[in-house]
Amino acid sequence: MRAGIFGVGSDACWGQFPGLLERLNGYRQEIAKRMSAFGVEVTDAALGPRREQGAYPRRS
Repeated sequence: MRAGIFGVGSDACWGQFPGLLERLNGYRQEIAKRMSAFGVEVTDAALGPRREQGAYPRRS
């Protein structure tokens, strides 16, 4: 089984809430790790902190 996971957020939030981006990335990575433990092939499209950086596909 294969599944994709990605995070979304607003540029406006990162400056207002220090550490939020890191926390959301940690949550997303933990979910991908747990899915992988069940034998799921997870494609993690990440979460970009700024629109111009975007989200870059990363396999876990």
